[in-house]
Amino acid sequence: MKKLLLIPAFMAMFFAGSVAVPAAFAAQPAPPQENKMMLPPPKDGKRPPMPPRMRRPQLSNAEAAEKLQSAYGYRYSDMLRLLNIGHSYSDMNTACLYAYLSCEPVEKVLQLRQPATWGRVRAQLGLTPKLYAEKYMEYQASYLPADSLIDRETALKYMRQGYPLGDIQEVAKLAKESGKPLAQVLPMRTVTCDWKQVKEKLGLQQEQKQDKPFAFRGRGQRSGAGFAGLHTRNMTAERAVKIFHADYLFDEAELLPLYEKYGFEGLEDICLHAYMSKKTLQEIIDLRDKYSWERMKYVLGLTPQVYFDRCVDYQARRLAERMDIPQKVTKKYMHMGYAMHHINSAYLLAQKAGLDINDVIDLKTPKNSWQDVALKIGLTVEDCRDVKNKISKDFGRHE
Repeated sequence: MKKLLLIPAFMAMFFAGSVAVPAAFAAQPAPPQENKMMLPPPKDGKRPPMPPRMRRPQLSNAEAAEKLQSAYGYRYSDMLRLLNIGHSYSDMNTACLYAYLSCEPVEKVLQLRQPATWGRVRAQLGLTPKLYAEKYMEYQASYLPADSLIDRETALKYMRQGYPLGDIQEVAKLAKESGKPLAQVLPMRTVTCDWKQVKEKLGLQQEQKQDKPFAFRGRGQRSGAGFAGLHTRNMTAERAVKIFHADYLFDEAELLPLYEKYGFEGLEDICLHAYMSKKTLQEIIDLRDKYSWERMKYVLGLTPQVYFDRCVDYQARRLAERMDIPQKVTKKYMHMGYAMHHINSAYLLAQKAGLDINDVIDLKTPKNSWQDVALKIGLTVEDCRDVKNKISKDFGRHE
């Protein structure tokens, strides 16, 4: 059996740059978060400097071709040829996945990618959120490693109930070590109960691991569509509450004590799930002891398609409130695979140039900048800067 190449989880891949998804944010003050590396306590009121960016070792084209062949079953010679003519391993990995899921040639996917974002490519390939999720789970189950403790049918059964494959594989190992049924161990991992605590409950010995350096996700910035560049490193309670009120519409008086208890990242997760599922904050808080965030989406009825559709509505509301962009415009283009921030910039530049967004939106490609687009439609560098500043101001970035 071929080995499964490490591929980003479904929700992260499918919605990256298209919808708002929570990430880890270095909010201060914030209580320790479950199962996340946190900053060490400040000394003399000062935090240690941010660590340098980590870079993965570079693969040779031959090594990359071997990995792609192992992950997707494509011929080594075809993979090497495409890598040798200039396609990056990152693009090839995504293109091979989309080709595999859509049953289209890799070359066609790479051709679609040249002028467009991956979100647009997915839409053009007909990979709706629902279809993508189904196909991706089948792919994961089909490429389980030969020494896997679970079979394909069992993996698919639990993935379809909202459990990530990584959790299922870890639980299979713990179930074997403890002598307990997999179905009994699987629900033990929740938002508030990490793997270390699960092992303690099962009476298993903890592995002795060397301390890892502190990890930073987002390097002190909030991530996700409309959030990129929003600094959270020196977050205050007052600013956090205003952000969550504006984004998720919950009452500031209710948000303040929750921020003080859960911190920026923790409250972001709670607000997001409450908003998308149309539940109260307290209902989501109560579910944290019962489920992981992934499993919670399933329990709340947030299927990939439902979640995507609600995220489109969410972003359309935000752009209408802050940018005066008609909701029907945002919804139309997001359903065509364009990211929210892409629509935002294209609409504002088109408005400045007296054009329709349809005349501008496809001028932006992975290989150029919005400044290039502005110049192409007769605007100036200053016009482009005005648009950028308006977005930054109205979305509260860099405050």
